[in-house]
Amino acid sequence: MKLQWLLSRVEAALSSLEPNPGGRPSNYALHQFLRRLCFVYEWATGQRPALSRNRVGTPIGPLWRFIAACFTQLQERTTLQLPWGDTRQEAALYEQLRAVLTRAKQLRRMTPRV
Repeated sequence: MKLQWLLSRVEAALSSLEPNPGGRPSNYALHQFLRRLCFVYEWATGQRPALSRNRVGTPIGPLWRFIAACFTQLQERTTLQLPWGDTRQEAALYEQLRAVLTRAKQLRRMTPRV
């Protein structure tokens, strides 16, 4: 039941995915979902999540492959349409993920070390 709820939230979030205009994320549910995937990635690999692109600007790297694998697993369990292969939606997802990582970096700077 909880998985179905999560899948419905992801599906709703992906349907409205647009390039990031800055400011507060317009799609807060997707932003939080990506944030939590970044936490899982860091926990599983021991590395901070980071994005990279190849020479033509296509997103690449271990974090991007991890996100793709997670969304692919979700797609197999629902009618969810993923952005893979659609350049515009991939770019929008990349920008959302970049915003998540930028915000996480800002929060780390603001948090006092004990």
